[in-house]
Amino acid sequence: MKLKQWLVGMLLSCAAGTTQAHDVQQVERVDTFRTTVMSDLRNREVLVMKPWKDSGTPAPAIVVLHYLHGSPADMADLTAIGKLARDAGAWVIIPDGIQGKWNYGALSIKTVDDVKFLNRVIDKVVADYPVDPKRIYMTGYSNGGLMAVRYACEQPGRIAAVGVVATTIEPLDAVQCKPPVGIPMLYINGVQDPLIPFNGNLFKRSAADTLAMWRGFDGCTDSSVTTDLPDAVVDGTTVKHIAWRNCAAGMAVEQYVVEGGGHTWPGTQRFTLGLGKTSQDFNATDAIWQFVSAFSR
Repeated sequence: MKLKQWLVGMLLSCAAGTTQAHDVQQVERVDTFRTTVMSDLRNREVLVMKPWKDSGTPAPAIVVLHYLHGSPADMADLTAIGKLARDAGAWVIIPDGIQGKWNYGALSIKTVDDVKFLNRVIDKVVADYPVDPKRIYMTGYSNGGLMAVRYACEQPGRIAAVGVVATTIEPLDAVQCKPPVGIPMLYINGVQDPLIPFNGNLFKRSAADTLAMWRGFDGCTDSSVTTDLPDAVVDGTTVKHIAWRNCAAGMAVEQYVVEGGGHTWPGTQRFTLGLGKTSQDFNATDAIWQFVSAFSR
């Protein structure tokens, strides 16, 4: 498993176009800086991207979790998520995993408590910045998506909604996932994902089972609305959007199913062929924001 994780990380590092630390690409009308948060006797880096101008009212914030062997700068560049600070007035908060990895799994050695670390990141964001604690969201990709799912299982009351890409959940994690309150969830899954199989295996639950789990937590019926997105680009993919909205008050579960899509972040072109096809029919960053920003705690 360690060899497989290493190979996955190398593919993702190549996908981002870098395997070394670098300065994040600057976004127009966005200030970027780094801070640190102490957790488990470690000072850990957090990349912050903020709007130039203070709106005068508390702003929303989105916590962004990078992929295996990635970095905050890698994730910011790959997803172009800094544009949310420019266009939506959101604070973008990108913490760093230890050695590029998030300790998300029930079977992981808990020498690093990343749930506690993310709690402290959110505490700092609320205490130090003009951020609305009722509008803090989370997203993640691959290993970071699995960490975002674990956080949603354990601390759903601290965030308003979650959107993840190329992620399902591991079987034991699913057994242990018992959120005390519901939380709106969005999944974006490639049907031909070579790393996290859409139909599941011994190590990952299927996308269908994962979405059904969250519908149960959010009090949703099986009634759904499916929309085929326009096939705007000839790239070997088509996309359908499934929405379960007949849920408990304030809850919703949605999914983008990318037929032909791989272990990729739709809307960007910086991926190796080994990860599969990347849909250009929609932009995952925009889709995640459109979903999560509709909710408030």
